[in-house]
Amino acid sequence: MQKGNPEPFTAHFLPGSDLEFFVKPQAGELLPCNTNGTVITVGFKPKMYCRKYKATLVIQTEEMYWIYEINGLSPTTVAPKNAKSKIDATHKTHDNVPVHPRNFVRENAKLIRTGVSSTIKGAPLVMKNQ
Repeated sequence: MQKGNPEPFTAHFLPGSDLEFFVKPQAGELLPCNTNGTVITVGFKPKMYCRKYKATLVIQTEEMYWIYEINGLSPTTVAPKNAKSKIDATHKTHDNVPVHPRNFVRENAKLIRTGVSSTIKGAPLVMKNQ
């Protein structure tokens, strides 16, 4: 029951509530119902993504108490819209290196043994006559 005079109050979370919630002020005066009232702020600082947080807030005066169940979710991420990409694909030292064409057929013809990437490592490429 609301009175016409301000009443002192305390605000706290019950044991078992997640520590990511906070309340300000934790004590003060509840203003009468014919005024703008008292602002009580409940804050939430999630530490883990996509986890559901729960808390039970108690606001208590000498004669009354109110219990609020509070659920908290981390904010959903939204992809940016109309964002221009800023990619710089230039590499000054790499762009100045001259390109030498390679003849892989000629290089492979000179090989006498298989390489380390072969399933038969170090095997001769040409079979000896028996």
